[in-house]
Amino acid sequence: MSDVQADLTVRGEPGEAGFGDYVQLLKPRVMSLVVFTALVGVLVAPVGGPSGQQLLRLRKTAEGVVQEDLGAVSFVPLLAGTL
Repeated sequence: MSDVQADLTVRGEPGEAGFGDYVQLLKPRVMSLVVFTALVGVLVAPVGGPSGQQLLRLRKTAEGVVQEDLGAVSFVPLLAGTL
């Protein structure tokens, strides 16, 4: 089981967004990814801009978050009708 707990009703101060405000904006598939990431404790994401990106893996451990660099990557958008 996971030790992750979240109160989805938390609102930010006037003029600021709270966690619950962000959750309301998420599409169901994105929310599923957020929940899965929280439960498993692993996030893999490309970090950087068009000139260069690194693929990072973040893992939650008992000591905190561990960041691993998985190497250089270049993600490009898929264009409709090109496959």
